Amino acid sequence: MGGDQVASISIGDSIGEGFALIRRQPVTVLVWGALQTAVSLVLTMVMNPTYTGMMQSVQSMSAAGNSSAAAMANLAPMLQAEGVLMLIGTVGFFFSLIFYCAVFRAVLRPNEKSFAYLRVGMTEVLLFAFVIGASIGLGFGVVIAFIPVFLLVAIAAAAHAPVISGLFIVVAYIGILVALVWAGLRLSLVGPMMISDGRFHFRDAWKLTRGHAGALFAIGLCLTVVLLVVMAVNVALTLSMGGPQAQSLMQAFQAPHPGAPPAQLIPPLTPMVVVKYLIAIPVSGCIIAIWGAPWARAYRDLAQPDVAATFA
Repeated sequence: MGGDQVASISIGDSIGEGFALIRRQPVTVLVWGALQTAVSLVLTMVMNPTYTGMMQSVQSMSAAGNSSAAAMANLAPMLQAEGVLMLIGTVGFFFSLIFYCAVFRAVLRPNEKSFAYLRVGMTEVLLFAFVIGASIGLGFGVVIAFIPVFLLVAIAAAAHAPVISGLFIVVAYIGILVALVWAGLRLSLVGPMMISDGRFHFRDAWKLTRGHAGALFAIGLCLTVVLLVVMAVNVALTLSMGGPQAQSLMQAFQAPHPGAPPAQLIPPLTPMVVVKYLIAIPVSGCIIAIWGAPWARAYRDLAQPDVAATFA
């Protein structure tokens, strides 16, 4: 870029970067989708027993009614199950982050294509820690922001002004949502920046995105619409192809022996599951590329050839 030229984000090129990546690297995208689907399948298999146990605890607590002893007896395993599910979700998020780092690398460092651009190094670990820490920090910020709102709502309620109380809540929700989206956009290029040079960036990302939140919001909004369409088509395709198997599964659940062992329910369920996961491979890979690549392209648009000069 010229010395006096102001860097800007090309919204159209950024949105199209994911589709361009799919055209350039179709096999790589399929590898991402296959690995993401495999991780999802494994985590689901690990999660199902815990989730089933938690649902049984909830049902037992409901059946116990007002019995505090029975409720406490089921509370401990339910809390333990929630902790396990949270841990499994965190592991799944870490794997997703690895795939998105691979997308950033494919856009910013295309020559490092070995292992489908996938790496598990300090950069990925630091980015994961940053996202978790930022999420916790934003959560605390939301709680603190709601404290004066609760006070205003309590005052309005004491003054018998429910309309004003409801207005306070609505305005607070909208304001906090806008603040969270804005903060997320200002930090949205941290990942691509870290993949670009292997260093941690926080203030640099905040500085780089100054004045570009509108363009980044437009990118995120368009991508959300695109992904909603892709997911809707995926669901419709899966249901249409798995229709007979789904009907067989419903008949199995409606059998005269509802307590039949799970092994008897597997045969009608297996074809639909196979179809679902076969479709998920290309769809998951495309979603990763479509959602991840635009942010790397936006960073590439804003960064000068000498990246260090960007933050001078």
